Amino acid sequence: MKKYTPKSLDPSASDRNHEAYKAGCDLFREESFTEAKLAFEEALAYWPKDAQAWMALGNCQDEVGRPEDAEQCFRPALEYGADKALAAIRFNL
Repeated sequence: MKKYTPKSLDPSASDRNHEAYKAGCDLFREESFTEAKLAFEEALAYWPKDAQAWMALGNCQDEVGRPEDAEQCFRPALEYGADKALAAIRFNL
């Protein structure tokens, strides 16, 4: 039986996080918010403390009319975000 390994423990987790995040950004620019949301969720599966992905996921939730879900994404973004990003995250929140 194959042992399950969480995506965040994958040796290439950082690269896969980055790939999924970039794909999400492209989809967001195309206004494909539901698909972008899935890409950002994939990015977070590889790096759960990615503040940028949390913020982007919150922006997707906001675009599809789910402000409460957006708030639930902006909160971890505040927790994991760098000082220079906190003002933008608070603004979105």
